[in-house]
Amino acid sequence: MSFSSFFSKQAQKPTGIFGRIVMATVFDIGNAYLNEMVNDALAIENKDHVLDIGCGTGNLIRNMANKISEGYIEGVDFSHSMVSIARKKNKKQIDKGLVKIVEGDFDSLSYQSESFDKACSVNTIYFWSKPDVTAKKICSILKP
Repeated sequence: MSFSSFFSKQAQKPTGIFGRIVMATVFDIGNAYLNEMVNDALAIENKDHVLDIGCGTGNLIRNMANKISEGYIEGVDFSHSMVSIARKKNKKQIDKGLVKIVEGDFDSLSYQSESFDKACSVNTIYFWSKPDVTAKKICSILKP
């Protein structure tokens, strides 16, 4: 396998020591600007319920959770490595019941209709196997 193929697979689903160290660093640096832009655009309010699809290392979740004391931020990622890092970064907010990080594929997980005020996803759409299905599911879980 060429390095570019290996790197692409790691970008989709980081694993092992390379995923935990190299890809986590790449995501944290590479997504910093987008995460800040998304955080600003969402204009998180104190009681918001927000879903971050493909939450990676949890930096965006941490920044959103700092804006709430009564709301709820949930992150989902199908990479065990990323979920582990995100849970560590958000331990205080998780312990307070403000954050939950779920390991799994968003398309396969069950969510109640209209259960979130806002949803976001940074740099993941090109990994969605059926973007139209995923987009419809996102719309179904958002409150009007």
